[in-house]
Amino acid sequence: MTQSKTNVITRIFSNLGYKLTALALSLLIWYVVQGEEILEVNAKLDVHVEVSGSSAVRDYEVISRDITLRGPRLLVGTYRGKSMDAIIRVPASKIGSLRYRLDKEFIPNFDSRIRLTIHDPYVAFVVEEKLTKSLLVKPTILGEVTGDIVLDEAVSVPASIEVSGARSEVSKLTHLLTDPIDVSTLTSTKVVTLGIAKANLPAVTLSDYEVKVSLVVGPKKSIKTVSFIPLLVEGSVYSSSVRPLSISAMIRAADGIIDQLGTKDIHAFINAKDLVPGHYDLPIRTKGPDGVVIQEVNPKTASVEIFNHKKRD
Repeated sequence: MTQSKTNVITRIFSNLGYKLTALALSLLIWYVVQGEEILEVNAKLDVHVEVSGSSAVRDYEVISRDITLRGPRLLVGTYRGKSMDAIIRVPASKIGSLRYRLDKEFIPNFDSRIRLTIHDPYVAFVVEEKLTKSLLVKPTILGEVTGDIVLDEAVSVPASIEVSGARSEVSKLTHLLTDPIDVSTLTSTKVVTLGIAKANLPAVTLSDYEVKVSLVVGPKKSIKTVSFIPLLVEGSVYSSSVRPLSISAMIRAADGIIDQLGTKDIHAFINAKDLVPGHYDLPIRTKGPDGVVIQEVNPKTASVEIFNHKKRD
């Protein structure tokens, strides 16, 4: 038995140099044959548009084109059914409707030994001046709170988000909406994390894509209108006059409180701090006791005259 094993080992390692040489030659021949064999595969070309920081692409989406690659198997075999990237870099001086013909020059590190056929090689897009502005975030509330409580407020943090994109698209936006939140099962105050709703939102960039919304509940409240609330001018060292002299306010408060509230409990004022003498139309501000929600004031603005002499002490 030992002699048989020895003969097998001897045969394996005899003429080892010749055997290794034959193996290397066979691998080389295989590599050459594979490298020389011409293969044709179908793939995708994803086209990305890069613009300067002061520009933006309107209605931007990644453009995709069908392509055919033809070349040595070792070079093109790995691309079968996959995607390649092409990058169009638009100079800052180019604005408006642009049209490019795709070619190898737009594909980074493309091997020149591969023949490229792009089906429908032309792409068109619009580049505009970039606009950035801050928009308020409005929580999207579904359903109603049940039982003896109501939803007093839904406050977003951050309250506003910066939006950047093509001027024609961003200029149309007035606010942002969150993804909807169903409050029908809400039983207490809570904070939820919500995304910004993408529906009807153009291709823009946001400074934040999520917000925290504080859903504050409280006891059910009744509504009451309080009239003849004196309107005051505050914050100015100058004498002043205001029209109208009083306003009305629609307030909401718990049943046990609202009947006791009157004009003396609602503070209506105009903030005239840092205003120089002159005539102004300014928003009316209000404050109320804790637990009182001022839903609406009438009117919303007042006419203020700041005189060119200071108040007497």
